[in-house]
Amino acid sequence: MLKNMEMNLWQEQSLAVLAVVLAMIYSSVFISSITNLMLDMKRFRDKRNQKITAFREYAARHGISATLSVRLTRYLEREHDNKMQEQTEMELQQALPEDLLKELFHEARSPILSAHGFFEYLCDKHRRVERDLCLRAVSEAHFMAHDRIFTEGDTCSSMYFVSTGDLSYMFSQRPDRQRGLKHLAGPAKLWKYVRSASSLNALEAGVRIARGDWSSEPVLWLTRWEHKGGLWANSDGSFFVIRADDFAKVLQDQKSALIDATIYARGFLQNLVTQGELLSDLAKPEENTQATNRFGFRRMGTKLFRFDGAVGPW
Repeated sequence: MLKNMEMNLWQEQSLAVLAVVLAMIYSSVFISSITNLMLDMKRFRDKRNQKITAFREYAARHGISATLSVRLTRYLEREHDNKMQEQTEMELQQALPEDLLKELFHEARSPILSAHGFFEYLCDKHRRVERDLCLRAVSEAHFMAHDRIFTEGDTCSSMYFVSTGDLSYMFSQRPDRQRGLKHLAGPAKLWKYVRSASSLNALEAGVRIARGDWSSEPVLWLTRWEHKGGLWANSDGSFFVIRADDFAKVLQDQKSALIDATIYARGFLQNLVTQGELLSDLAKPEENTQATNRFGFRRMGTKLFRFDGAVGPW
């Protein structure tokens, strides 16, 4: 038996030697990559610790309060983690083919975006467009408790979907807010708005938004949008951010989806202009049964808008 297992031919012996050499090469490459990764992580940690140590020394010299020191330390730690995550995503994008990347980001981001009826519609009717959006127009951003996300009058460039954490939106009523909207009827654009005095009072008192809620949708449909209130973080968390410019580029490349988006925007604008409502970054706060059943949280509801044979938001 042992005799049969002996390699008598020189070809067999050469093949065995080659297999051993290749195994050693691959194992050394693997070990080297793991070692480099560990060294990179150590360098990141050392750099973070150096920043934190330098800040603590500065805070001690200048008598910075403990509360502010803790917040700033957490901020430095968060920025470090964010950079690590960005690096990981960049490595993924370099390593994976585009089709797999689209599927990856679709599964990671679509469950949150689909809380909004228009994006749910895109996912159902324009699957390729929705996957392009998840890859090319959506990114993740993190916030800490007490962070100011935006204040009234700030220029807006993105729409926000809350992924984790919760925030409060504050809406301040001013006399100049009572302006007519008919001069804005030309562009095929869309606003969310407050539909009643009770809704306005709720916004003035502060509206809590959490997982699956969204803010600042108007920026997707307007050439320019300024925030109509302030958004503040009550806890640590994260957003999925839809960049308006990239959103427009993706839609412009897909004519059928662009047509549906235009119909959606024009229909809502017409409704808005005829009612002459107050503008807001948020929709009317109310209970939405479908969202509650799906996510187990309370989100802002909207009235229904019949859209190309389907029922979507507004």
